[in-house]
Amino acid sequence: SENGIQADVDEIIVTNGCKQAYYQALYAMTDPGDRIAVFRPYWPAYLATAELLGLEVVLADLPEALTPDSLAAFGKVKALVLNNPHNPSGKVFTRQELEHILDWAAASGTHLIVDESYEHLVFEGEHLSLAALCQGRRDWREIGIVTLFSASQSYAMMGWRIGFALAPKHIVGAMQ
Repeated sequence: SENGIQADVDEIIVTNGCKQAYYQALYAMTDPGDRIAVFRPYWPAYLATAELLGLEVVLADLPEALTPDSLAAFGKVKALVLNNPHNPSGKVFTRQELEHILDWAAASGTHLIVDESYEHLVFEGEHLSLAALCQGRRDWREIGIVTLFSASQSYAMMGWRIGFALAPKHIVGAMQ
């Protein structure tokens, strides 16, 4: 409810930190050899985890203003890993940028793994949960959005290895 995402309790999984939720989401949504997209700069665990799972990572520089062309540059990918607010740049994606991402994902069949670990650390702009913006559009479950959260980052409780993910039921089932 805090993020405005309508979900059932069986669409939530609690993990041993956000890194575990990220690993389990990638494991559940991809197969070795699949391509995923990540904006540069990135958190090093994004690539290390993908490599561990045998995935190909397509990198693109984080644009100052994300446009449909920014996303098209990735080509065909199974999933986009998005960090919002972005670490380490601090960029907070605007509503329009997030809507571009939703439109692109729905049109291309690309899953979205959205790391919102820094949702409470916003100094400029407003954090919006991508899955919440699906209201009135396609359902976040149809697009295949997995939203990741972290108590250690969001609530500045370093060492509290509590992560959780909101995902469609079939993905949560594969993450368990």
